[in-house]
Amino acid sequence: MEPQPITQEQGMRKKQIIYLWAAAFLFTAACTHKVQVEPIHITVDINIRVDKALDDFFSDLDATEPAAEPLTAPKKR
Repeated sequence: MEPQPITQEQGMRKKQIIYLWAAAFLFTAACTHKVQVEPIHITVDINIRVDKALDDFFSDLDATEPAAEPLTAPKKR
């Protein structure tokens, strides 16, 4: 059996398929995105003087208030 010769229509069809695959490859290669995640630095400012003043203000209230007894569940009989 001899191979059959390729007709002009079959040759055009092969070229169309090759061009279609090349276009699809170029399209997908152009649509790739690189995502870069960078760390976020957050600075928290704490006003220590105000914190100390509030501790001093409420310390006398804490000293005069009796300690509360812990709550416990009633015993089962």
